[in-house]
Amino acid sequence: MKHITHYCMTTLILLGCSKFDYKNPVDPQVSRDPVALSSPSDNAYTNDSTPAFAWVADEEATAYAMQVDNNSDFSSPEINKTDISSNTCTPADTLTDGTYFWRIRKCYGEDGWKAWSTSRRITIDTQAPAAPTLIQPVNQDTINDNTPQFIWSDISDASDYELIVDNSSSFSSPEIDQTSLTTSTYTPTSSLSDDTYYWRVKAKDSQGNWGSWSGSWSFTVDTEGPDITDGFVLIDGGTYKMGSNSGYSDEQPVHSVTVGSFYISQYEITNAQYVVFLNALGVSSNGSYGGSEYVDMDDSGCQISYSSGAFVVQSGKEDHPVIEVTWYGADAYCTWAGGRLPTEAEWEFAARGGTQSQGYTYSGSNTLSDVGWYSDNSNSAAHPVGQKQANELGLYDMSGNVWEWCSDWYGSDYYSSSPATNPQGPSSGSRRVERGGGWFNDATNCRVAYRNYNNPEFSINDFGFRVVLPAGQ
Repeated sequence: MKHITHYCMTTLILLGCSKFDYKNPVDPQVSRDPVALSSPSDNAYTNDSTPAFAWVADEEATAYAMQVDNNSDFSSPEINKTDISSNTCTPADTLTDGTYFWRIRKCYGEDGWKAWSTSRRITIDTQAPAAPTLIQPVNQDTINDNTPQFIWSDISDASDYELIVDNSSSFSSPEIDQTSLTTSTYTPTSSLSDDTYYWRVKAKDSQGNWGSWSGSWSFTVDTEGPDITDGFVLIDGGTYKMGSNSGYSDEQPVHSVTVGSFYISQYEITNAQYVVFLNALGVSSNGSYGGSEYVDMDDSGCQISYSSGAFVVQSGKEDHPVIEVTWYGADAYCTWAGGRLPTEAEWEFAARGGTQSQGYTYSGSNTLSDVGWYSDNSNSAAHPVGQKQANELGLYDMSGNVWEWCSDWYGSDYYSSSPATNPQGPSSGSRRVERGGGWFNDATNCRVAYRNYNNPEFSINDFGFRVVLPAGQ
């Protein structure tokens, strides 16, 4: 009987070991070295449930066998393969999350199977960290800072992040490749040259598993020219008739006002722009800073939230005007951006079309629906900036969409004593001026002459603003 068993074994060896019971070596006297394992490395972690196993090839070997087991004694292998013809093997079926041991042996035809290699351990964890959400620099933004701060959302189970910045969307030759960042912010230590860049981030958990990349965003560094060339319109100074004799009493009397030249933002400040400010300044998660509320984070109408250590915009609302912002929050943004809020006189001059004015009732037209979102067409919500027609100067949404804070204190009778040149409003007061009307209002409130006011700490879902810069910049 022993002779028959030996004969069967020998016959199978001659066939190349492919049917042999690999647990029992045919010839323990074979002196060739065991298989040298290549990858995965010992104690490796992966989020791939069908990892590729590889080992050093032996030209004389006729076949390889592999075992993968969640026990180091290989008593009940998850994978038993004896007919592997190359030095790699990828499981046909997925392995569940857990720790496994693996080993390889090789066959030399008539000489039989060699002893097993040493075993290695691999841990599979398919619950890899989520992809971070990019926050700053804002996608497709132009900045004049060549060492910009990069900010992304904090991932709760991440131990490290990798940030890649490249002037090619293929990320083939990164300008920045930081692989061991422990926080969700990074400021380069070396300057970026003026160019367009792409950036993305991924997270790694404490087990060493990398999650997928975030989407890639682009930004342009331009340190040669002033920021006013992008997103601002130069308003040449001039003289105009401010107010309305057919409006409310605080719009009277109509009086001549001369304003100097200035730049004003072409669009109302957006949510995407405002979160950059909030994050850069280090505003509290409740939207307050230095004892003043900048944005009402508790109101359901707010389109900005605080998540994983950073302010983020509700998806799809990036290009909507920022709302729920107080006068203090608007003024602080303007100061941070190197500018200020417009005076009431500057605002009306720009809304009327400046020196190009056609004398329209609304900013850019006598038909409000052509130039603004208001109660009849807004569907009870603010809309992305710049969707309606511009006025004579190329400014959008000066009538409707959201009210816009001005720098002035409000005075109901101020027009009767207003200076003729660059009026700044009353020297004191309790309420600040707002102009332009909003999506909630009827056409009367959206007239270029209409005046509104509110407490500077008040905010609501149709309060916004835009920025003025000096003409000399």
